[in-house]
Amino acid sequence: MPRDDCVTPPSLNAQEQVVGAGERVWRAQTRDGHVIELVDATRPPERALRRVFGLSVLVGCPVKCTMCDAGGGYLGKLEAGELFEQLDFLVETTGGRDVPELRVELTRMGEPAFNPEVLTFLRGLPGRYPWARVEALVSSVGPARCEAFFEELLEVKAAHFPSGGLTAQLSMHTTDEQVRRTVVPIKCWGFDAMAAWGERFARAGGPKVVLHFPVAQHLPIDASALAQRFSPEWFAVKLSPITPTEAASRAGLFTADALALDALAQALTERGFQVVRTETPAEQADACGRFFSAPPQLGTPRRTLRPHHERD
Repeated sequence: MPRDDCVTPPSLNAQEQVVGAGERVWRAQTRDGHVIELVDATRPPERALRRVFGLSVLVGCPVKCTMCDAGGGYLGKLEAGELFEQLDFLVETTGGRDVPELRVELTRMGEPAFNPEVLTFLRGLPGRYPWARVEALVSSVGPARCEAFFEELLEVKAAHFPSGGLTAQLSMHTTDEQVRRTVVPIKCWGFDAMAAWGERFARAGGPKVVLHFPVAQHLPIDASALAQRFSPEWFAVKLSPITPTEAASRAGLFTADALALDALAQALTERGFQVVRTETPAEQADACGRFFSAPPQLGTPRRTLRPHHERD
């Protein structure tokens, strides 16, 4: 396939990390050496058809979810150009020009709702790679006082993803709002507000809004309570084992046993939910909260990734 001028050659100062068979994670640097990560999350059976990429949107993360190794050391927002620089690097490095579909997941490091540049990035995404259908997923814990971001995300979906290529994922963790406040230690939307916004997003067309639950022994998930607030017509449920991060270990969060997961999936299905289960091996590179390189270092925030020609 002939090359297009719309994508620049790889320019990140990025090093691939050794994380397990079939998984590819890169560590990239900001100008003063702070670390972000980007990942090729494509599973081997689908490599001939599409690529799935995970990008960072912040340097560090101020949320500090209890199971996430990337929390803390928050150093600033990445600009839209820096998001594209990560994506262009992955497209060029992993054979993204050879597949008819690209899926971009804003899940690697940072809460997207804290960065308005994510919206600029999403506006420019659909036409950037003309040889492929491009989809995007925005995953959020639903921070309070970010209503402007979520309203604009609805506008971006309508204007730039009219065929339904933009998916929203809400990281729930538990159906107990009091417990959730200990797991996600920032002020967030209540479940009623999440349900109201999610229904608006889903009614605009495309996939259902995904309610994500990393299932742990001490995080209660009540299928009946969930169905009372979130309609299966507009919401699907994703169940994932807790990723064995250092943060999760310190918090005493460990995956529920297989029988408990089976029972939960059945209870949700009986209430009409579409249920997606991910069997996450310990070494899986794109798993929630996983941060393979050293945690972000404190220092003066800088927001431009360092290209090859500026390496020491």
